[in-house]
Amino acid sequence: MLGAAAVTACSTTNSSIQPATPTASAMSPASSPTPPIVPIAPTPQANPITSAVEATVARGTARLQVDALIADPAPTGRALRGQGAVDMIQGTSDMTWSDDVDPQWQVREIVLQDAAYFSSDGSTWDEVPGGLITPTAELADPLRDLTKATGVILEGTEVINGQNLRRYAMQLPAVAVGFGLTDADRTSLANVLSVSALVWVDEQGRITRILRTLNTQAGAVATTDAQFSAFSEPVTIRSPMSATSG
Repeated sequence: MLGAAAVTACSTTNSSIQPATPTASAMSPASSPTPPIVPIAPTPQANPITSAVEATVARGTARLQVDALIADPAPTGRALRGQGAVDMIQGTSDMTWSDDVDPQWQVREIVLQDAAYFSSDGSTWDEVPGGLITPTAELADPLRDLTKATGVILEGTEVINGQNLRRYAMQLPAVAVGFGLTDADRTSLANVLSVSALVWVDEQGRITRILRTLNTQAGAVATTDAQFSAFSEPVTIRSPMSATSG
């Protein structure tokens, strides 16, 4: 049941994947007939996603929707959806989560800088034990690890909802973080091969969508699709007055 998953501790490790290289071109001397342009060895370029993350965080607040799919062989295979608001400067969020097992079941989770709270009925609140980061709190932080991306490639542009978006492909640190996984899931998915991602950036340099895929020896077993909207709108994220230690 997701309620238990929402207060399960998470642990992380990091590893890196060497970046792919872009291409350049060379031409023969002017005294010779001009041949076709030929690719030559590239030079490393700065990670364009770092500036996109900075531009996104600088907007302060945003609406956020996250869809997470955890497939077999994970023991808690399920689909989650979270909707709410985030303050990216303060590192806080107020999200309501549901799953595909029980459509009537919902959990609201408020994550602050020094505490987190959850409620399954909207009126009675419990405090997440100190120091724990819940799987859903991880999902509410979709910008996590993007500045560590390697092998960043601009795949092309797309027009979505009237916006011209640049789509980038990349590799992220090969750790099972940010997918809504419980510790039981992590144990069963010990052989993480890679984490790949697609990131969409709008004309103002803001990240509007992040699609992550967790690849293991069993194949792609988890994905998260996070979408930002309504940047910089007023958002109030605070501790619920009735919160009790739990």
